[in-house]
Amino acid sequence: MYQNYIELSGYSYQKLERKALKKGYSQAIFEMEGQWYKIEMWKSTIQDEPIIYLITNILHQKRIGKQYAKRWKIEYCFKHLKTNGFNLEAMSLTDLKKIRLMISLVVVALQYLD
Repeated sequence: MYQNYIELSGYSYQKLERKALKKGYSQAIFEMEGQWYKIEMWKSTIQDEPIIYLITNILHQKRIGKQYAKRWKIEYCFKHLKTNGFNLEAMSLTDLKKIRLMISLVVVALQYLD
């Protein structure tokens, strides 16, 4: 069904990991219990985790990990808005203009932290 189908066991899995470590990225489509999935492996900058693994059933898009990374930045921003350091909920702002201004300032500040 899929041209780049591989069996993800033993040597093939290790080959994908080596490629991810060498070139920064590898992917494969595989079948498990009658369902098709894509695995993407990304070389990580985190010392204890040399590879980031992403498994998805979205097969038609290339490099789904890049979309996931964008989504993760948004979630990271929301986390900081709510609890980590900025705690906007505790400020009890009621004026919509002030709320928008504060959120804008936090978003801009987070851009410089990354």
